[in-house]
Amino acid sequence: MRSARLDPRHIREPVEPDPEAQAVLDIDTHNPISVWLDFAGSGTHDDAGMTAPPPVVTDTPVVIFLGDYRLAELGAEASQRYRQAVQEAGEAGVIIVVPALRDRAEDGSWRLYVPWPSIESSPDAAQPRSSCN
Repeated sequence: MRSARLDPRHIREPVEPDPEAQAVLDIDTHNPISVWLDFAGSGTHDDAGMTAPPPVVTDTPVVIFLGDYRLAELGAEASQRYRQAVQEAGEAGVIIVVPALRDRAEDGSWRLYVPWPSIESSPDAAQPRSSCN
């Protein structure tokens, strides 16, 4: 199984959290936080239950989740970096988990940083889809 895991040599991608995610990020301020990556609209985090991932189009954005909460959508370039790993993980029935860092901007809002992926075999870096609750 292939999954994304932190490689300290990799750059961290700055991501602007969704406005409604600011309150979720306020709940606990420890770093890093484990976040899930999945495709937008995959249904994995819907209240209706788990569904198989949809066919991936080359421009499908990758979304960051903290548990059931959507935190942010990666931009086009960052989504491209993760797309293959997220697609392969979805086909294997797992989700990608990465350590994200957060800090406060001058205006008091949260900023989020996720590492660029390193694709390796690592059962510790992937979680079964059923554990994303």
